[in-house]
Amino acid sequence: MSTQLDVINFALNQISLPAVESVDESFQAQLIFNQLTTLLPFLLKQTDWNFALKFVEDNTPIVPPSGVSGNPYAWVYQLPADYGQMDRFEASRMWAFPYRIVDWLILTNQSPVQYWYVVNSINDYSILPATFIQALGFLAASRVSLQLTKDENLTVYCKQMYDDMRNAAVQLNDMERYVQSQPHNDYD
Repeated sequence: MSTQLDVINFALNQISLPAVESVDESFQAQLIFNQLTTLLPFLLKQTDWNFALKFVEDNTPIVPPSGVSGNPYAWVYQLPADYGQMDRFEASRMWAFPYRIVDWLILTNQSPVQYWYVVNSINDYSILPATFIQALGFLAASRVSLQLTKDENLTVYCKQMYDDMRNAAVQLNDMERYVQSQPHNDYD
C-alpha cells in the first residue's frame, strides 16, 4: 500500500536525495509534492486505467436543456466533479447514439444515460498499482531533477525510465482488463 509520501521518497531516491518522513521536512520534498498535483491528472489521462474508472447511471437531466446554446439534443446531464475523460457509454437500445460534451455537460438524446469515465484525481494512493506508482515517481523526478541537481543526464534518464514504466503500466492494465473481461476464465 503506497502513499503520496512513498511517491515523493521514490522520486527523491531517483535523484539521489535523502528520503523524508514529512513533506514539510525539505524544500525538495515540497517541490515534488507540488508537482504531483498536476502530474497525477496528467498520468491518469494517458489511458483508461482500470482502477480509475467509475460508472454513472444518471436519471436526472438538467431542466431546461435549452440553456445550452445551439443544443439539438433533448437531454442535458451534469458531469461529475471528478470527471477526467469519457471511457465508454453502456450498451443501450441503440448501438451508438450521438452526444456532445460541452462545459461539463453531456448533451444527448438518450435518457437515462449510463457511462464509464476516468477520474481526474485520486486521493487514496493505496489503490494505485506499483507500476503506476513507479511511473509517477519517475515522472516527478524527471520534472524536478534539473532544478535540484543540475544534471541533464539524470533528467534524461528519469524521463526514459518514466516512459518505460508508463508503457509497462499501460500494458499490465490492458492485460488485466482482457483477463477480467473473458466470460469463462479461471481468474474470477
